[in-house]
Amino acid sequence: MRWYAGGHRAAVQRTAAGRSRWIPGQPVELLQAAPLAYWTARVELVEREEDALDRLTALPPGSAAVLEAPHLGSDDAAALADLRPEHAPVPAVLDVFARNRLALTVDAPAAGVLVVNEAWGPGWTARVDGAPATVLRANYLFRGLLVGPGRHTVELEYGPPRLRAALAVYAVTALLVLGGLVWLPRRAGP
Repeated sequence: MRWYAGGHRAAVQRTAAGRSRWIPGQPVELLQAAPLAYWTARVELVEREEDALDRLTALPPGSAAVLEAPHLGSDDAAALADLRPEHAPVPAVLDVFARNRLALTVDAPAAGVLVVNEAWGPGWTARVDGAPATVLRANYLFRGLLVGPGRHTVELEYGPPRLRAALAVYAVTALLVLGGLVWLPRRAGP
C-alpha cells in the first residue's frame, strides 16, 4: 500500500515517521511501501496481536513476516523453526487480480513465507502448485503461506465460510417443497 486515505491519518503518519509524507487535505504517502506480495525467510513469532503490530512498526515494510504463534498449527510451527533468513525478500508477480481471487508466481530462493498484503479472513483458501495450502494470518491483518524453495504458482480464492452450508440447506428445502407439491396432489386423489 503506497497511499492511505482512511481515518486516523495523523496516527498513520506518526507511526511511519520518516517513511511517509503528508500534506493536510491529501492522502498519506508511504515512501517505503511493501509490494502486494513478497517472499521472505525472515519470520518473527509473537504471542499477541498487539505484539505483531508493535514489531511491524519497527521493521522496514516488506522485510519480514510477523506471525502470531497461537494461530499456528504444529506442522506450520515446525516448518517455520527450520527457516534461515539468508536471502533478501523477493517480490511475487501478480498474474490474476479479480474479485475474490488472486493468482501469483514467486521464485523462492529457499523455504519461507509468501506474504500477501491483502486482508486475511476465514473464507480464504489457497493452493500452491495445485496442492491445498493453509492461509496464515501474517503481519497483523494480512495473509501468509508457507512455500518451499523454487518457482511456485499460488492461487487464493475467497468464499464466505457459511455460504456453502446455506446453499445446501436451500437446496434440501427446495427439494422438499417440490416433492411435497408433487406428492400431495397424488395423495388427495380425484
